[in-house]
Amino acid sequence: MNTANLAQSRDVMCGRMHVYGLLARLFRVEIDDGFLESLKTSEILEADDALPSNLGHGIGLMRGYLASPAASSLDLARDYAKVFCGASSTNKTAAYPFESVYTSEKGLLMQEARDDALGWYHRFGLGKSAEWHDCEDHLALELEFLAFLINESIEVLDVGNIPEVERFIQAQKDFMESHLINWVPLFAEKVIRFAKTDFYKGLASFAVAYLDQDYSALIEDEDPAWI
Repeated sequence: MNTANLAQSRDVMCGRMHVYGLLARLFRVEIDDGFLESLKTSEILEADDALPSNLGHGIGLMRGYLASPAASSLDLARDYAKVFCGASSTNKTAAYPFESVYTSEKGLLMQEARDDALGWYHRFGLGKSAEWHDCEDHLALELEFLAFLINESIEVLDVGNIPEVERFIQAQKDFMESHLINWVPLFAEKVIRFAKTDFYKGLASFAVAYLDQDYSALIEDEDPAWI
């Protein structure tokens, strides 16, 4: 990422952190009534003709659902439980949000991906939260960790420590390459196939497109213009 213009770089980082924070929240747990109402006015989900088509497609599906009379937290909770938790479904009709399911030979939980993700968290001083009861390679946790790395970049940028900014940006690239990039597209394909609501179909489409373009911008040392 170009750090010549510090103010612009900070704005870009803040935008990225907010996007990943929202994605983490949406994949972590069901949407309640209050959160549903806030999503209807979310700036991140605003329609924008300047968005790349793959990003706009996912946002369009989400906003279309949110604007429909059928939108309800109960409808979304049922879809979340079926697609992400396997309620009333089988492994062939669910998209479990754990990296090990997609990267281990037998599709099992608690495999090498979980151990490596946990190692990343520990290296950056993060320990086990008493509120977290799932495996550490859950998509929401990996997205939260990425948001954490971006926040650390912002904090060192604010004090003008450019070498540390570059270290945290490199960590983002490495973590995305080692984890998110190699399995989220497979996960998203399943969500799009099995989800009933356009909201979760759109969420999966947007998540994989955003990750792909954000990662490409990072490795090409460019500021993502769509944030």
